[in-house]
Amino acid sequence: MSHPRETSMLHAGDTLDGRYLLTDRIGCGGMGRVFRARDTVLERDVAVKLFHTTARTTPMRPDACRKRECSQRSPTPLS
Repeated sequence: MSHPRETSMLHAGDTLDGRYLLTDRIGCGGMGRVFRARDTVLERDVAVKLFHTTARTTPMRPDACRKRECSQRSPTPLS
């Protein structure tokens, strides 16, 4: 059984979840990194945010957790 790569180890040129080809890092900060990526299934450009595994040491508010989970599940189309 293969294990998914730790998101902190992903770089431009890598594929995330067998679907998102990371092309350029377009931002980074205390919570994670943002990449321009290509959704190879829908054939469109998207933005993918990868959260640092150590970004938060205290519990998040429930509404912040939902927002974080939602952004991880559905990458935002780039205009």
